[in-house]
Amino acid sequence: MISFRPKNLQKTLAALPASPGVYQFLDRTGTIIYVGKATSLKSRVRSYFARSAALSAAKQQMVGEIAAIHTHITQTPIEALILESQLIKKYTPRYNILMRDDKNYSFVVITKHPLPKIFVTHQPNAATLSTTRLHGMPVKEYIGPFTDGTGLQAALAALRKVFPYCTCTTAHTRPCQQAQLGNCLGVCCLKHPEHHYTAEEIAARTDQYRRNITAIKSVLKGNTKKMIALLTARMQKAADVYDFAAAATLKKQKEGLENIFTHKYTTSHFTHLPKIISQKDWELVFGDATPPAINRIECYDIANIGGKYATGSLTVWEDDNIQRSHYRYFSIKTVHQPNDPAMIAEVISRRANHWRKDARNYWPKPDLIIVDGAQTQCSAALTVLHAYGEDIPLIGIAKDPDRLYLPTEHRFIPLTSLPRPIQYAVTTLRNEAHRFSRKLHHQKMDAAVRRKIDH
Repeated sequence: MISFRPKNLQKTLAALPASPGVYQFLDRTGTIIYVGKATSLKSRVRSYFARSAALSAAKQQMVGEIAAIHTHITQTPIEALILESQLIKKYTPRYNILMRDDKNYSFVVITKHPLPKIFVTHQPNAATLSTTRLHGMPVKEYIGPFTDGTGLQAALAALRKVFPYCTCTTAHTRPCQQAQLGNCLGVCCLKHPEHHYTAEEIAARTDQYRRNITAIKSVLKGNTKKMIALLTARMQKAADVYDFAAAATLKKQKEGLENIFTHKYTTSHFTHLPKIISQKDWELVFGDATPPAINRIECYDIANIGGKYATGSLTVWEDDNIQRSHYRYFSIKTVHQPNDPAMIAEVISRRANHWRKDARNYWPKPDLIIVDGAQTQCSAALTVLHAYGEDIPLIGIAKDPDRLYLPTEHRFIPLTSLPRPIQYAVTTLRNEAHRFSRKLHHQKMDAAVRRKIDH
């Protein structure tokens, strides 16, 4: 959390980050009087204090009471939407209640069916929230409030692709269209599922459906990290007993959830930005130790399940743009346990064999290396570089929130504090490295599943 006290308002507003997140306005007693979310905290918070701002009477009164501003940076607008909901529910800020008439807050409805359905409803008062039925269906739980109905629908649409669920209000004799699109598991709204699936399939789909509802409820209540950790544990357990099909499903869900709340949306605000990185930009990262020129940047990532089907990737940024023709796969050969640093060391070592100009397959030497991770991954990579007598600059990129790690100084730099061209290049490289390593990883896993089926 970042806190500001607006004694010097202009300096406070100038220091706000241009990141998605949640802001809180506090009065002189330290009481939270308003909670809001923003795609850009800088733009949204500054809008309250602009001379040209057309504020309602309630907002004008609120602005006059602000004595402190707290901000929480999030990875994505969806994460901000969920965090805002949790804070409003926790603190019930006075001006959120007073200005509620301006917004028809939304709630997620979980029905009280054996296989619960999910809907969105507008519930403008507490009395309506006590109702036990909605559209003739029994209601088990309301989750909210959410101030942005459109954003909530987008969040649910993204979650539905990872955790399919039902929204049908009537039962069908045949699988519904959403089931055919993969947005529903099919057994929840069928009159006679036994006509379409075996008893074993019905049991498996029913169990998965209930797990999906549990996952969605957990995420909407702000427990995304716990859910990712749970999926990871289940995935590794399945891999340990060679249940590759289950492990593949759990891995897909884990990565889908990570995409929603981390990498998938991090580059959306870079669309029209210049990509050229100046030497002065790099000086904000390296200071006096800035290399004389950085043109070719290589980024490395590892993908595996409990050490199995491990792969590495190399993505390249050169001449101020991504260079997909320079990407390389590495199938990990020497490490068979879950040990990302050792796998990074293997990949860097194999890469080093190609930057000697007398090598049979020469690849140009990078001006900067980025590894996905922080201290342990960077230390492993640097050990290899020093063994080859190389002094190539190397940094790590960590997440939650995104930040660069400088191993020679043992410190982190928030990515959002750096010039936007660097943010764009590093984020793009990291996302591409994730995508590329997982592509080969899934191919290896699928091949193992096919071999198991064939035998």
